[in-house]
Amino acid sequence: MAPPQPQTEAPGAVPVVAAAVSGESGASQLLSPPSAPQLPRLLAEGLPAEDHAWMVKALFKMGAKGKLELQDHLKLWYHPPQPSNLYHQVPSPNCFFAHALLVWMPYKLWKVKVVCPNASCGGHQLTGAGLHKRARRVMDVDRIYNMVTETLMCAKCKVSHVSWSQAILQQLDLGHRAEFRVIMTQKYACDVRVIRLLRERGLGNSPTRVLKQLWENHTEEWLRCVARYTGNCVAFLQRPGLLPVTFPEPPERAVVLNRKWLLSVYSQDILTRLEDIKANITSTYGSILKVNSTKKVE
Repeated sequence: MAPPQPQTEAPGAVPVVAAAVSGESGASQLLSPPSAPQLPRLLAEGLPAEDHAWMVKALFKMGAKGKLELQDHLKLWYHPPQPSNLYHQVPSPNCFFAHALLVWMPYKLWKVKVVCPNASCGGHQLTGAGLHKRARRVMDVDRIYNMVTETLMCAKCKVSHVSWSQAILQQLDLGHRAEFRVIMTQKYACDVRVIRLLRERGLGNSPTRVLKQLWENHTEEWLRCVARYTGNCVAFLQRPGLLPVTFPEPPERAVVLNRKWLLSVYSQDILTRLEDIKANITSTYGSILKVNSTKKVE
């Protein structure tokens, strides 16, 4: 006598179960809260992760079509929210290590008139074309700050220009031009306060000495933020709780670039002041009596 065959489910039962599962997952997706707005991908790649959340709220608003749009009234400088004095939840390192933001948009902020640098356009005025897709990190004396800019478009030649380019900066008046204190390089940027340490170089302020001072300043500022963050974590641990608590690791310290990059930025600073240097030399009156070994005119 043959053993009884095991019974199997009907073939139609499989899609019924699958439909029920998909229905449950769809209901959970409908009930789940909407995700927080995110920075554009290329813009976020040039910014530290601890600055993404607060910069989205500061710069953007949700448009009518569900896409991010720039705020109507922007400011030149934005500063991140400061840490709380007392935490009832696990402290996040973002508020302790976030960086300031420079919004360099002279056309949008001040409605300045800038024309296309192309000679064939005959001085056609540039118009705003939105936020530039890339951001830069600027090295200051003791910290790093972020910078974003705008794209300007010429309707005649269809060529776009970035507001931090020299072709645009040279058209600004002295008051607005002085607000841009950044020297741009191919990948990074440097605040002019760092370059001032290299001007009138002597035995006490060589590039190596300035680089060591920058390392010390950035390290002390980073350690100050670490001490404040860990202090709040320790204070939170001292409160009674039932579950174990883990804290996120603080971000890595920003890397100060090498001496070669510092000298290249300094050379660009000299080129921007070349006309002033020539005027200072040619405005010297009188007879040259002697040029000594230090090449100073006496």
